[in-house]
Amino acid sequence: MVSNSQQNRRLSILGKDMDSTITPLFHEHNFVSSETKIPAKLLEVKIEINGQIILFIFDDDKSSKLEITVRMCDEILLSRDGYRKMAKIYPELIRNYKIEECGLKISKEMEELVPINIFNIDSDCNTNVENERESNSTDNLDDLIINQEIGNGVYRSITSLLHLLIPILNEKFILKENDTIYLKLGADGRNVGRYHNHVIYTVCILNQKEDVLFPENQYR
Repeated sequence: MVSNSQQNRRLSILGKDMDSTITPLFHEHNFVSSETKIPAKLLEVKIEINGQIILFIFDDDKSSKLEITVRMCDEILLSRDGYRKMAKIYPELIRNYKIEECGLKISKEMEELVPINIFNIDSDCNTNVENERESNSTDNLDDLIINQEIGNGVYRSITSLLHLLIPILNEKFILKENDTIYLKLGADGRNVGRYHNHVIYTVCILNQKEDVLFPENQYR
């Protein structure tokens, strides 16, 4: 029995082979625009196997629709299995392996823009944190980072988040030039086992007013 991941890889290879095979045929049979000299483009191919309809989409303009679909699945907490079942019923939906590829691509981009750093909390942590507050810099905090160990804490830089969010808020006219940015920090803890607990810190931008009540505007 072929697993879903193996099937997705085979479908991905099949789609690439179809695209690379058919494109030269457009040139061979002169399916080329007389004005732009651009050959015809393969948009979609629909096949059926074991009663299952599979739709291949080759249009590059679908990238924005693909990213919107990934975001929608995240917002409504739709699992991979749930989307896969829907795609079997509605073949016009983007294939599941495309969703996974796009999700991984977005995750890698976010790791570069807002990296997750690792640090260890030890007996000297309180002293370092107090010094951090007094100096108002990240030098002491960076001293806690352990790059080659798992560590017992992770953090994202608020500065990195703001570099990413401020242009978006400017485009939406939420922030203007020279506006003061108001931040609110919060934390939520929960037990993990008998002796350990996790604390998740969040930050929101109060300039967004009522929109800060929405979960997507609470940044971890």
